[in-house]
Amino acid sequence: MAFFHPCKINFSGVHRYFLVLLRWLTLAGWLAGLASPALAAPQYTANTDGTVTDATTGLTWKRCAEGQTWNAATSHCTGAAVASTWANAKALTATFAGQSDWRLPNIRELMTLVDTSVANPAIDASVFPDVPASVGNSS
Repeated sequence: MAFFHPCKINFSGVHRYFLVLLRWLTLAGWLAGLASPALAAPQYTANTDGTVTDATTGLTWKRCAEGQTWNAATSHCTGAAVASTWANAKALTATFAGQSDWRLPNIRELMTLVDTSVANPAIDASVFPDVPASVGNSS
């Protein structure tokens, strides 16, 4: 007599309900992320050093793309944005605005910059002027 008897148990009904529940929980989590304060309409404070601070998230952003320089007199970026691979961009350790802890934003942080009322680029051009449409990656 065997202590363990192999048998087939039909979990298709339970499995199906589990998958539906998992899908709803995933959707609810995604929607909760969209409704989080971090993704609320940003309120930027322009700093005098070529950066802006988002009052909602507390994050400080460069006003210009890498390779460009902020011109406070004209309130625009000058120069050409530098195209870079993700690995090269991640390796950048330059000091800017007196800070040396700059890093690439993660996808959630990057999404706080998106302005869905405009396109190419979908970013507030009054805060981030002269940013090319092709700039913007995440970690």
